[in-house]
Amino acid sequence: MFTIEKEEFTVQVIYSKRKSAVLELKAEGKIIARVPSFLPDLEVRRLIEDNKFKLYKKYKEFCPVEKRPESYYNGAVLPFVLGDIKLVIKKQGSRETAGVYYRKSPDGSRTLTIETMSEDTEFLRECITGWYRKYAKETLQRKASYYSVKMQTDYKRITVREQRTRWGSCSSKGNLNFNWKLIMMPEMVIDYVVVHELAHRKYMNHSPSFWKEVEKVLPDYKERRSWLKKNGGYFSFY
Repeated sequence: MFTIEKEEFTVQVIYSKRKSAVLELKAEGKIIARVPSFLPDLEVRRLIEDNKFKLYKKYKEFCPVEKRPESYYNGAVLPFVLGDIKLVIKKQGSRETAGVYYRKSPDGSRTLTIETMSEDTEFLRECITGWYRKYAKETLQRKASYYSVKMQTDYKRITVREQRTRWGSCSSKGNLNFNWKLIMMPEMVIDYVVVHELAHRKYMNHSPSFWKEVEKVLPDYKERRSWLKKNGGYFSFY
């Protein structure tokens, strides 16, 4: 048994005549270490230890998210495309002058600090989602620009909004609409939604031709789509 970020993983070691070691992490929480027959147990454990955060990141990308935080409170952990963010609420300043600051520490940890005396949950949510929306728009504009060139298509305007049941849409006029909550998801899912909507610039349907267009850019789109279907409902609570 091996523990990473308070989650337990079973370890299966497979010895063979191979010359190098390879680590795999299965969705069910099993680490498979394929190692040379001469490698001592201590070295196998050290190998896993050295790569544990890389393994954990992969695990979080493809495993269902379990539950949302009950509220926006000091110390709450919020999902974010680049890695989970710890919410820090500093009791200073007024509601009118509330500040929102994002910071990535040298150790890789991320914090979102809100400076306000207000304890109103809706107001805190407004501050948090305002920051998310801004980051989402910048990210989605950049990705849409990149993939539109790759797919040899175009679009007119990008709008980022809050939607209960849709992650993205493409209007007949060529406008793209995205749900800001995409920025809480893994990057591979954001890319899938952007490519999906851009494919509608060529096919305003979900015909075989449409899916072939998506597949040309993202050969593993089914895996990405499956993640979104399986986990998307979780993010509707934010």
